[in-house]
Amino acid sequence: MNSKDIHIVFFSDTHLGFDYPIRPRVVKKRRGHDFFRNFETVLSYTTNNQIDLIIHGGDLFFRHKVPEFIIDRVYQTLSDFAEYQIPLYIVPGNHERSDLPPSLFLKHPNINIFNQVKLFSVFHRDFRIILAGFPFVKKNIRGKFPNLMEELGWYKKKAELKILIFHQAVEGATVGPGNFRFRNSEDVIPLSLIPDNATAVLCGHIHRQQILIKTPDKMSRLIPVIFSGSTERTSFAEKDEKKGFYHLIFNKSAKENALLRESRFVELPSRPMKDIYIESGIRAQNLESYLMEKIKRIDQDSIIRLKSYKPITKDLAKQLTATNLRQLLPSGMNFQFSSNFFAE
Repeated sequence: MNSKDIHIVFFSDTHLGFDYPIRPRVVKKRRGHDFFRNFETVLSYTTNNQIDLIIHGGDLFFRHKVPEFIIDRVYQTLSDFAEYQIPLYIVPGNHERSDLPPSLFLKHPNINIFNQVKLFSVFHRDFRIILAGFPFVKKNIRGKFPNLMEELGWYKKKAELKILIFHQAVEGATVGPGNFRFRNSEDVIPLSLIPDNATAVLCGHIHRQQILIKTPDKMSRLIPVIFSGSTERTSFAEKDEKKGFYHLIFNKSAKENALLRESRFVELPSRPMKDIYIESGIRAQNLESYLMEKIKRIDQDSIIRLKSYKPITKDLAKQLTATNLRQLLPSGMNFQFSSNFFAE
């Protein structure tokens, strides 16, 4: 490892607790373990690769009110990780309603939370590092952003490595199968407001992995605005997206501030998501063989969505109950229905 490099792992939108019932009434494969597996994989990567610090970009949990079991499991894992003496920084997201559930586990000195507008100043490996951020802002982030930067004291602080961290949409980010692009909205941060003296900006909230670039007016240095994306697919809108996290390497020379030398996207395993269409004209007596023919062509560990071009008939609906599908499909397969699958 180059002594002039700083290695940072950045991940986000882990949504822990998603599809993880504490006392399930039905025995079936749940997706909750997939989310925890990828979360723990990121932490293992960090401890095994001489990472200097790790940053979580928000939506640690899948919602604001989380069962105590999930909270304790997540925080115990973070507390155990913190014993490796790698500083961890977390910015609360919109799913946590801008605040993490309280716990004594969060008192560990290596766990740092942006539970308010906050700036951490760190001296590490001959770097003066500033990590500044704030929890998710629900309304009018565009109008509030300049005041937040003033409250941080961002422009007054000097350091070789200055990283801004938040959980918001930024102008130019894209999402969904239609590649929707965030543009001019009060809930979107314009690229023009990204501070020119930032080394990098790390963002949660957008589930697609991507890097935007701001070119300052009076500087030749480019500023990367980095979305690591979610660590697991949360909906079929993400079915074709790779999931993972970033290993970022910052470097400085004796006379220069740090620059992002390399951004490595590390892909995480994610189960396939496949659509199965029930064609019009299928008879109820042929439905089982029709489905089995479709299913045998795809990964048996897939998450499938049943779709149709128009609502299915009552005869088919009687057969496509959750109970019948659990008996028909492979045990490792999850299923759901499209919104217009059944008639009103």
